[in-house]
Amino acid sequence: MTHLWIKIENADNITKARAVRALEASGLEVHRAHLGEHDPETVREIEQRFDIRRDWAGIALGAVLAAGFGAGAWQLWALGGWWIAGAVVCAIVAAFGLVGFASDLQKKPRETKGTSS
Repeated sequence: MTHLWIKIENADNITKARAVRALEASGLEVHRAHLGEHDPETVREIEQRFDIRRDWAGIALGAVLAAGFGAGAWQLWALGGWWIAGAVVCAIVAAFGLVGFASDLQKKPRETKGTSS
């Protein structure tokens, strides 16, 4: 069973009933329909549950770290000698940037403070 929440603003009960009948006409089985007003706290909770977003700041930071320190690691590796030790450090920071980039690229539900969790 799947739950379906539909928010119709400024609609009377007749319009809401038409929406339920349209779902039934399409072959879906509607077990329960509440056409009245909902508690604002319940509506807010439902909206927050379905508000999923990407963390664009984390994506940008991860991309900059991965690209910048990756390029630095490549350059230091090409210099050779003792510079390879710096290349290893840069490669580790670039790896953290890649992990952060990949993690923040996925859509996540928002926390109460407004950021992705």
